[in-house]
Amino acid sequence: QGRVLEVELEEKHARLQYEIKLLTPDHRFLEIKVDARTGELIKVERE
Repeated sequence: QGRVLEVELEEKHARLQYEIKLLTPDHRFLEIKVDARTGELIKVERE
């Protein structure tokens, strides 16, 4: 849950993925990577 700050579509390792940057209600930043074709969650990083 959070506010979307930025969304980018990029190609990495021969697959398209969305990189989504969020600001959570407790003021933390998250970077989420999602496979653009399957919707599979690839990675979540706290910044």
